Amino acid sequence: MFKIIMKIVVFLGLSIGLYAGNGIEQSHLVSVSPSASESGVSPDVAVEVKFDLPIKAKSVKKHTIVLKHNNKKVQGATILVGDDTLRFTPNEPLEEGVCRVKVKKVKLQKEKSNDNAQHEPKNGFQKFIYWLCSLFYDNPADCPLCKKICGSNGDTIKTKKIKYTFTVEDSSPKVVKIVLSETNIELNEGNETTLSVTANYDDNTTLDISNDAEWVIGDASIVSVANGIVKALKEGTTTLQAKYEGKTS
Repeated sequence: MFKIIMKIVVFLGLSIGLYAGNGIEQSHLVSVSPSASESGVSPDVAVEVKFDLPIKAKSVKKHTIVLKHNNKKVQGATILVGDDTLRFTPNEPLEEGVCRVKVKKVKLQKEKSNDNAQHEPKNGFQKFIYWLCSLFYDNPADCPLCKKICGSNGDTIKTKKIKYTFTVEDSSPKVVKIVLSETNIELNEGNETTLSVTANYDDNTTLDISNDAEWVIGDASIVSVANGIVKALKEGTTTLQAKYEGKTS
């Protein structure tokens, strides 16, 4: 018994040195996207985790992949894509900054083996050794100690947790200013005219945003405006402002 305990102690020491970590290098894990520590990731990204074995659908839950930004949980759901890929799609585009990904354990469907040397654990001690090996090996049957004492875990392999970060950067053009096509308008009551709004971007491009701008009217009883069409309702003077992405005309 003493020899067995000593083997376990030695095994733990070696295993912690060889296998401790965040699981990003574990066997059967093919890739994560975005990759660990990747920068310049688009705000509309989806997180994907791919394995080289089919994933048991019943082991996949809504929060199998958890994504946090500034320690705040990002809303979304995990789904199974094909039979070997987990995907988490945020409900809204991500903000700039560091995002933390946590992937919980799932079960992989392994190929059935005819190796007679692999046996199911049959007693409490074997089950304990099997559990101990599962902390450090994706397949406990790969553990040298488990091969001698217990055996395999049947037809499934439990993955390890995965933790990593990536950085989101919004590289899309930013609005520098917005410009109205007119600065002074005179209309007779009941008449209307078209007022266009143009957004100037930091990449020297422009875009007509007349249908997307938010209009602010000084006195809405004098004029109305919708999609850039201004209509005089009654005699008087008022102001119009267009707003778009934090800029005001």
